[in-house]
Formats: sequence, structure tokens, C-alpha cells
Amino acid sequence: MDSSRIAPGTYGVTFPHFAEHTSRNMILHAAQSAEAAGIDAVWFRDHAVYTAGNKWESRDLTFVDSVVALSAVAAVTERIALGTAAFIPQRHPIESARVLSGIDFLAGPGRLIVGWGLSGARKFDAIGLSDWDREAMWVEHIDIVRKLWSGDHVTYKGKYWQFEDVTMYPKPAEDLRRWWYCGGSLAAVRRAIQHAQGWGPSNIEHTVFRKRMRSMKRLAAENGKPLLSAVGIRAVVSPAATVEKAFERPMVRKYLAELTEAGRASGYDADGLIIAGPPEKIIDEIKRYHEEGATHFVFELRTHYEAWDECIRLMQNEILPELRKWRAGRSAAPAVGAAAP
Repeated sequence: MDSSRIAPGTYGVTFPHFAEHTSRNMILHAAQSAEAAGIDAVWFRDHAVYTAGNKWESRDLTFVDSVVALSAVAAVTERIALGTAAFIPQRHPIESARVLSGIDFLAGPGRLIVGWGLSGARKFDAIGLSDWDREAMWVEHIDIVRKLWSGDHVTYKGKYWQFEDVTMYPKPAEDLRRWWYCGGSLAAVRRAIQHAQGWGPSNIEHTVFRKRMRSMKRLAAENGKPLLSAVGIRAVVSPAATVEKAFERPMVRKYLAELTEAGRASGYDADGLIIAGPPEKIIDEIKRYHEEGATHFVFELRTHYEAWDECIRLMQNEILPELRKWRAGRSAAPAVGAAAP
């Protein structure tokens, strides 16, 4: 599997390695059941300090570190891609290079997708990096990782890190060096264009997504860069017999209330931020994101982790076959950036 892009028309799920529903058995079962169902990728969060960042999220602060969870999943699966959304530059870059190449080695080449992100400034305060320019630090961080993965006896003298004569093995396959940048802001699109080959926004309305896709085309042209080969969007999905029943789940109801208060939702219409209802409604909303330029879609199931098996069966039996048939029936996938105005 080409981890730089995840082939167009592929589908992932957010992985339950946090909050009250996680456990050793859940982590192993979730990984194996997703792979058995033919899901293409599972996606992991990364935090220096884990907090429930949104009012609608669970207050349970259980969090299995992404590196630990990724290693466990890599060991009990064979095919499914393993993505980070997002891997935070909170470690020393030598450690980042070592653990990521180690997961790639354990999982097998082509399965790990490194999506980077900057997290919130407050979490960097907690680990003593409050006076660092996060973007400048990240650029230096990924420069070091690339150098360690591509050469030996690396010496580095930067603003934030300095070291001499470091050699690291195993070195990952070339495709692991083609990473993503995660985030829904215009700055995230700019970072993806400048430093990555994929972009991974989450919780972003159709209207905003179309705008960001136009910005991507403009920024690529201005910087003499190609359009990104992968755009993987993540949205909260709440399957149910009806739209009304889909919004009865407490976390979904809280999320809708937060969106409504912020003026981002009206009634049950959240413009793609919540994809809720029967399979045909979910399929139609995901098709819209594909038509607007998304190559990969991630089902945000954190509101439904207690119903994991039910959701995975629904994806396997009703949702993904229809989406894949629809894509196969099209003469050609839309070009990235070909969003409607």
C-alpha cells in the first residue's frame, strides 16, 4: 500500500485507544476486526498531555500512547494501513525518527502513514517548550528526521537541536518519508503544500473544505509545487435507522449543540461536520466530499466506540461496497483540487 497517498477511494476509521472504551482487548479486537472487514486504514491520535479538548468529548482521560498502540496493532495485523492524525513534534527528533522507523519495520513497509500536526500551545507549555516557535521547531524537527532516515553519521546544528555523528537503523522505505500534514486551517494547507504530500483535515464543513481546496491549488501554483497526492478528510459519523435517532446519542447531541451555539449548524444540518442517519444518507455525504476533492475518508467513530462491532459491520456490509461500486463506475476520479465553487 502506498502510504504517501492511500489510493483514491479508500476508507479509514479513528482508533479507540483513548477514553472509557479502550482496553487491551478493545485495542486488539478493534485492529483485527477492522482489517477483517476490509477497512483500509486505522488512525491514531498523539498527545504529550491528553485532555478532552472539546465540551462534547468524554471526560475520561485514559490514553494509550500512540506509539504503544501503533506497535500493538502492527503486531496483530498484516495489511491495514496505520495512520497518525496527528503525530506531534513533542519528542526529541532523534526519538521520533527511531520510533517511527521502528513501527514501519515491525508493521512492514508501506503501512505506516505519518500525519504531522502542531497541537495546542498549552500542551507544549506542559513539557517545557512554551517559548519555542512551534512551526519553526517542527520544520527543524522533520528536517532532522529526513536526514537520519536518508544518511549515516549525521551532524546537525540548528536553533533547537544540535548533535554530532548519529547513525540510525533500520531506515524506513522511501514511502514513509512522504508524509501528511493534519489540520483544517489555511495555515495547515500551506504547511502541507510546503512540506508534505498529503493533507488531513478533520471536522471541516463542506463549504470550508471547498474553500481550502481552492486555496490548495493557489498555494501550489504560487510555490511551484504539485497538488497534493492525498487528501484524507475525517468527519463524525453517526449511523442509525433515521437522522433523528442518529442524534439521540449523548455525544452526538452535545457536539451538535456546540456547533449550533457557534453558528456552524442549523437543526440537524451540520454541513458535513456530522454525517448522521441511515446508510444511504451517510453514503451521499461521503460522495460529496469525494466530489469536492477528498481521496480518502475517515469515519470518526469516537461517539460510537461502545458500538464498534455494529458500526464496522455496517461499513463492511452496506456503506463501503456502495461507495466502492460508485467510484468504480466513474470514468475517472476527480483531480485533487477540482472542487466545485
